[in-house]
Amino acid sequence: MPFSTVLVTGCAGFIGSHLCERLLRDGYRVVGLDNFDPFYPRAIKEANLAAFARHPHFTFHEADLRHGPAALPAIAVDVVVHLAAKAGVGPSVKDPASYLENNVLGTGHLLEWMRQGGSSKLFFASSSSVYGNAPEQPFREDVNTLATCISPCAATKLAGEQLVHTYHHLHLHKLDALNARFFTVYGPRQRPDLAIHKFARRLRAGCAPARSFLYSATAARPATTPTWPIPSTASPGACATCSTTPACSKP
Repeated sequence: MPFSTVLVTGCAGFIGSHLCERLLRDGYRVVGLDNFDPFYPRAIKEANLAAFARHPHFTFHEADLRHGPAALPAIAVDVVVHLAAKAGVGPSVKDPASYLENNVLGTGHLLEWMRQGGSSKLFFASSSSVYGNAPEQPFREDVNTLATCISPCAATKLAGEQLVHTYHHLHLHKLDALNARFFTVYGPRQRPDLAIHKFARRLRAGCAPARSFLYSATAARPATTPTWPIPSTASPGACATCSTTPACSKP
């Protein structure tokens, strides 16, 4: 086991709750953090937590990353999985300020907490939305996302990736980080606003939309692999970016 204690931000969310269950099942100690953002009902997130909230190796902290590094627990962890974020491309157009506060400021505060001694390994959940209107498909990690990113949500996720890369250098390359760009994640506990609901209605109506999908348990897998998921060719303290999706398929 390469690490024993994992901090999961956004632990009460869709992907976060699946990840916590998987980590606990595999024998890790999990410290969960969530601010119960009102983007969707708190009761849904509390239900997500119910399956593992009383696990002896799980500790929960209700905290908001926007309030600064002091909002995080004063503990040492082996790795941080940063899933907490304001999600949704459409809503970000209507309220870009809240996306900046949560996704950029909040991520910056978490990285500063790590720099001050919290942890030297980070799994950052980015988004496929950073590819925006990129003409080449399938998408490539080396595409110029600054030119393709076309929504506030995507811009804040891309800014988060850059912050991770910056703190990798501020750590003098001691921050081992992976930026993972999730595509459309589906499965149990999915958020009520996700496009999969719309796609299901369209399928029932006889339409067949084409899109890349990622199952929730698969989305949690990269952060739970026995070997920390940095390419073997990278030097210690690497910072890499990958897309976590199967090949695009048509349902």
